[in-house]
Amino acid sequence: MKIYVKKPGKRALRLIFPTILTSRLTMGLLKKVIHDSMEDKLEPNTLACIDQVNLKGYAGQIKAVKRMYPKLDIVDIEGSDGTVVKITL
Repeated sequence: MKIYVKKPGKRALRLIFPTILTSRLTMGLLKKVIHDSMEDKLEPNTLACIDQVNLKGYAGQIKAVKRMYPKLDIVDIEGSDGTVVKITL
């Protein structure tokens, strides 16, 4: 995944994140972040169904989409002040 942010008169910010989310550590951290951020908004035990197998399935789907559409733009915004934000899978 690539994130590109450009403001007029300023240097562009480019961030690149790997889409490999299959490691055990990454899956555990992702589950914890999801659980902590959504805990107060959902019913108890709603997030119990999210486990490492489900997250690996989601990661596999993301990889499949990336193979079919290698430069898929998820977000492509240009503000009235000239700010450009692009997120590419």
